[in-house]
Amino acid sequence: MAVVKGSAQYRMRVMPYRPMRLVFNYVVGFLVLAGVAVSCYLIGYDHGAQQLSLPGGARDQQQQKILTLTKDAEELRQQVANLKLNADIDQQANKDIRRQLMQQTVQIAALERDIAVYRSMMSSGRNANPQGISIGVFHVTRADQADAYHYKLVLQKLAAMDDPFQGDLNIKIVGVQTLGGEEKPRSISLHELSDQVAAEQISLSFKYFQNIEGDLVLPGGFKPEKIQFLVKSTNRKHPATIENELEWQLSEL
Repeated sequence: MAVVKGSAQYRMRVMPYRPMRLVFNYVVGFLVLAGVAVSCYLIGYDHGAQQLSLPGGARDQQQQKILTLTKDAEELRQQVANLKLNADIDQQANKDIRRQLMQQTVQIAALERDIAVYRSMMSSGRNANPQGISIGVFHVTRADQADAYHYKLVLQKLAAMDDPFQGDLNIKIVGVQTLGGEEKPRSISLHELSDQVAAEQISLSFKYFQNIEGDLVLPGGFKPEKIQFLVKSTNRKHPATIENELEWQLSEL
C-alpha cells in the first residue's frame, strides 16, 4: 500500500469553555499580590514601631549623639571662619610691616644724605654747598592710571644761617627705553612727564625746606632705573651746585 507524505499531524484535545474559572484565576492572582503588599507594609510598620518603642535611654543617647555631632559641625565651621579671619589679618599685617619697612628705608636714605651734607660742611676745604642743601625724603608711589605715579620731594637747608636759598632744580628720570625689540638708554626731564612742572628748571626759594609734589606718567616701554637731581644756587653770596642720584624705588604710603 502506498504511503502518502505530507505535513505532520498533531493530536488535539477539545477543552470545555468555562469563563467563570478564568475570572476566578484572575481574582486569586490579585488577592495574592495584595497579600504580599500588605505583608510588606506590616513588616515595615512593625520595624518602625520597634524603633519608636526603643527604651527612653536609647532614644536619649541617639539624640545626644545628634546634638554632639551638630555642635562639632558648628565648632568646625567657626574654626574655618576664624582661620579665614586670621589669614586676612596676617595678610594686612604683612602689608603694614612691608609699608613701614619701605618708609623707614626711605627715611634712612634721607638721613644718610643729610649726614653727607653735614660732613661736607664741616670739611676744612672749600665747601661747594655752604648752605647745606640736602635732598630730603623722596617718595614715588603708584597711581590708579597705568604707568602713572605720584612723587613727593623735600628739599631742605641744613646750615644755621638766616639767608634763604634761591636757585633752580632739575630732575631727570634715567632708564631704558624699548623700541622695536631693542633697549636703549634714555633720560627724560620731569617737565616732559608731569603737568605740574612747566619748565625744565624748577624755581626754588625757601628758608628751611620746600616741598615739590605732583604726578607723572611714563611713556610706554620705558623702564625707570634712577632719578638725577641737580640744584644750582642763584645767590651770588652763596653759590652752590648740588648733584645727587637716587635709585627708582616705589614706596607704599
